[in-house]
Amino acid sequence: MVHPKLVPAVLASLQLNQMMIGEAFEEIAVWLEKEGATETAQKLRVRVGDLRFNAETMDRAIIELLKTDESVH
Repeated sequence: MVHPKLVPAVLASLQLNQMMIGEAFEEIAVWLEKEGATETAQKLRVRVGDLRFNAETMDRAIIELLKTDESVH
C-alpha cells in the first residue's frame, strides 16, 4: 500500500517545480521585453499566469488530500 502522504508530497514537489519554471519564464519575459520583443514577452506572461493558476489549484488539492488523510487516521 502507498504511504498516505506520498501522493501529497509528490504533488508538492511538482507544484514547486511548476512555480520555479514560471519564475524562469518571467525572467525570460523581462529579457525579451528589453530586447524589444514585447509581444512575445506578453504572450509568455499569459502562460506564466496559467502556470500560477494551476499551481494554486494544486495547492488546494494538496491541502484537501492532507485533510482527507488526517480524517482517516
